[in-house]
Amino acid sequence: MILKTLVLYIISISITTYSVAEDMVIGSAIGIDFSSEGGDTTHWNTLNKSKGRTRSLISTSGQQLNAIEFSWEFDSKHTFNTDGSEDSSEIANQPAFPASALGDWFGTAKEGSITLTFSNLDDSLSYELIIGAANDADNNHADTTWSVNNGTPQTTDASQGEKAYATFSKLSTRDDGTIIIHASSDAFTMVSALQLKAISRTKPKAHALIQIGGQTLILNEAK
Repeated sequence: MILKTLVLYIISISITTYSVAEDMVIGSAIGIDFSSEGGDTTHWNTLNKSKGRTRSLISTSGQQLNAIEFSWEFDSKHTFNTDGSEDSSEIANQPAFPASALGDWFGTAKEGSITLTFSNLDDSLSYELIIGAANDADNNHADTTWSVNNGTPQTTDASQGEKAYATFSKLSTRDDGTIIIHASSDAFTMVSALQLKAISRTKPKAHALIQIGGQTLILNEAK
């Protein structure tokens, strides 16, 4: 007779699951219109202050987004805006934006900067960002340098219609689930609108970590 006794002692098991935001799915987008007027763009978020933070976002399809946060700051002693009554909308050319988001903008005085931050984004998704501003004023409003998460910058020309907007593709969030956008210029720095769109899924949506603190395996065999 053979008696085999197998005793497995597992001292500790720790399972940690990291959840991610679930507001955005592939194909969904957030549109933000920087405007002094406020509120007339359907399913776009209209911001009419030079600094703030909000979790009251809506997607371009009308879905209420409860997890994602957006903050913005125009770093300058003086900020300025237009309500779209100038001729900016006549040269603006960005099909991703509704017409009402093209002609108005917020900006900083000379050598100011703009910082825009999305927080609590789903880090398993890849994103596309379109951002910029058109302005036909002949007073050195033109070139603005944009960067996202300190990546490769792009420069836009506000006086050149479709060249007034930058497109950043295949964006990933930082480790903390944020996308940080920075804009600066030697002259005036301005933004009329942006759109952030979820493009694809690049990794599993949730992550599980299993830790075994220690184990003892004892095999007793007798004949």
